[in-house]
Amino acid sequence: MSTKDNSSPSSLDSAAVANVRNEVADTVVAFLVDCRLKDQDLTAGILEMALEYAYKPHPRFWRDIDLAAVVEAISLQYPNWRCALATGGNTAEEVLYEVDLALFCNGFFEAMAEKMMELPKSARPRTGVATLQWICAELDRNGQVAELLLAQMPEVQCGKHALLLMTCLEQAELGHEMVLLGTQTARCYRQARMDDVA
Repeated sequence: MSTKDNSSPSSLDSAAVANVRNEVADTVVAFLVDCRLKDQDLTAGILEMALEYAYKPHPRFWRDIDLAAVVEAISLQYPNWRCALATGGNTAEEVLYEVDLALFCNGFFEAMAEKMMELPKSARPRTGVATLQWICAELDRNGQVAELLLAQMPEVQCGKHALLLMTCLEQAELGHEMVLLGTQTARCYRQARMDDVA
């Protein structure tokens, strides 16, 4: 499963993308260490939370995450995490599949949010339902059948998530920080874990 799309960064942007990838990997590992987690604690939910903790409202944030680089950074800090998970009943491959799926979905929502950002502000949808309708019409117009089917799945809540990401990007353009629920949850979890040790 890939979270990438067909547009690739220019050579001028390559260094910036590599820097963001390294920053994400470093932030994920710092989150895990700050939370005093052990190898066997590195479940899909924890890794997804660590990625939410690293989230910054930048275009292409989710699509530019290199999961292999994140896993490499984690493996340097937690060299036995794969074996520790296997003794608990999950495999690292199952965990990474779930994380990759979350990255794919977030990348899809992000791509839709960025498409809406191309619209004049007055034409941008402002409710989850209106956002979903706009996304579905856009995907249908472009013949993106698989993406359309994904967007239409009720449990995916595509309109809601894309609208939230668009709002984050809009606020970032204005110099304001809008913290998503997943990011806030990760921050609170980290603080609680650090407070437990103190």
